[in-house]
Amino acid sequence: MTTAQRHKGDILVVDDTLANLDLLFAMLSNQGYKVRAAINGNMALKSVFSATPELILLDINMPDMNGFEVCRQLKSDARTREIPVIFISASDETDDKVRAFETGGVDYVTKPFQVEEVLARVGSQIMLYQQKRELESFRQREIVYLRELSAMKDEFVQTVSHDLKTPLACIIGSLEICEYGKATISEEQKNSLINNALSEARKLDVQISNMLEIAKLDKTS
Repeated sequence: MTTAQRHKGDILVVDDTLANLDLLFAMLSNQGYKVRAAINGNMALKSVFSATPELILLDINMPDMNGFEVCRQLKSDARTREIPVIFISASDETDDKVRAFETGGVDYVTKPFQVEEVLARVGSQIMLYQQKRELESFRQREIVYLRELSAMKDEFVQTVSHDLKTPLACIIGSLEICEYGKATISEEQKNSLINNALSEARKLDVQISNMLEIAKLDKTS
């Protein structure tokens, strides 16, 4: 068995009948799933909260706590409500199926088990759950990236806005001297002031271009 097969998915099987546990354990393990077992509701809840599975196969008729109550408790807790639950039962009654879905189950399999049916339903729910987790992980990474980008943009804009004042003041000062002090400055001094103003204007042009690029990033994100 390859590494990919060994990590196909983590499944918890809950049934008070050992023969059913053995059958499901062998069936799923042979397909590359990591399988855990619980023989009653309390054990199932402890197992789920100690290590979250990617799917639960849950028997309905169990002593002390039936499958409906186990599912209800799982769906009432934020840590476990997203785990898909497939109910398993010897009952083919419509009322049981309706209650199973109302409680939060995603599917219903009747006993005796048909191997192809169980594997198909398990495979479908495992794939949906894993895709959902991948999408959520991507969404969280995207949120972090956008926050970091926004913080960088804000910091850049603040820095550039502050830095704009220095070259702008230099440009204004140089041009004012050329205009109002032209009678007292030499041609050489005037040219020097104009060149200085041009140099600072080019710096402004670069900084403004950078700000516009940041603005484009913000719009595309």
